[in-house]
Amino acid sequence: DVRPNADVRPNADAGGITGANNPMLHKSLSTMIRWFKGRCSYEINNRTDSGFVWQPRFYDRIIRNDESLNKTRNYILSNPFNWEFDRNNQFGIEF
Repeated sequence: DVRPNADVRPNADAGGITGANNPMLHKSLSTMIRWFKGRCSYEINNRTDSGFVWQPRFYDRIIRNDESLNKTRNYILSNPFNWEFDRNNQFGIEF
């Protein structure tokens, strides 16, 4: 299957930025996440009036087996439903 107009990029070309200035080439996961969140926030808030902000922290975890993978999947799937009861949800807090 030949696709003469396909945009083929090397694996190191993350986020559409190439060369030595690519912030996604940092060895630190925290640096990459900080750049990604900052860039997304800038673009979203530049285009909309949403006041979009990210959760201030993130947690990384190595998934070593199927049990850990399934727990992570279940957490991700149930997370939107649990937000209603989350202590950080300002609309779910009772005074």
